[in-house]
Amino acid sequence: MQDENKTLTWVAIVIILIVVIAVAGALILSRNNTQTTTTNPAPVTPPTTTDTVPPATVTSRTFTMMAQNGSGQNGTVLLEEVGSQVRVTISLTSPVATAEPAHIHTGSCPTPGAVIYPLENVENGMSVTMLDTSLASLQAQMPLAVNVHKSANEAGTYYACGDLTF
Repeated sequence: MQDENKTLTWVAIVIILIVVIAVAGALILSRNNTQTTTTNPAPVTPPTTTDTVPPATVTSRTFTMMAQNGSGQNGTVLLEEVGSQVRVTISLTSPVATAEPAHIHTGSCPTPGAVIYPLENVENGMSVTMLDTSLASLQAQMPLAVNVHKSANEAGTYYACGDLTF
């Protein structure tokens, strides 16, 4: 009887994990292909100094990232204006073990131009970078694209790209 109870407990845990993963996947998929502009109060990233930062208004836009070169790495790039900066969050499916360089480039996908803003490497499918610019400044530089490269050694191979279509 005790072994049967342990088995039922493990089955319940597995079912709960499957439900949590399914809900998380549905939330990620529901964010794909949405481009919204919202103004909401949001927490501010803690300052790196002892200065205090006042609450900020956040304006955000979400753009779709499409896989390139058979990578299977689709996803989103979220731009959020936080105070006088823009937080860039890249979320990709099918993460790889290698750090993937990412940038905002001039031009558009599938072959963007020069790098104008380096971003934090994508690791385990995620990257978050704070840029000292505004959404209005980015929009004034259009056309722009976010590009994720296969690796530092194979930067010429693109694994995901998304046009920033303000």
